[in-house]
Amino acid sequence: MGSYEGMFILSGELEGEFLEKEVDYIKNEIVKQLGEISEAKLLGKRRLAYPIKKMQQGIYLLINFISKPDVVEVILKRVRLNQALLRALIFRKEKNSTNEIRD
Repeated sequence: MGSYEGMFILSGELEGEFLEKEVDYIKNEIVKQLGEISEAKLLGKRRLAYPIKKMQQGIYLLINFISKPDVVEVILKRVRLNQALLRALIFRKEKNSTNEIRD
């Protein structure tokens, strides 16, 4: 099992219960693939560096989860079927990547 961080950018036009529905959809896809969500943060609406699907703004969602390495690609393929999703990236997190300071 590995530790992963997923960054998802949703359409900036989503609001209220429609936004919650899309966030729940992404979370459910991770759980369906036997992933365990440790943290999910909605980072809010931000201006995009360049237009994606003719959108100028996107809503950022950050999800930290634990899953098997072979299902990460399956998760990406399934969430990318969502029309409200502009971009999705999943990164493998390093174990204890802190540097020690020596005196």
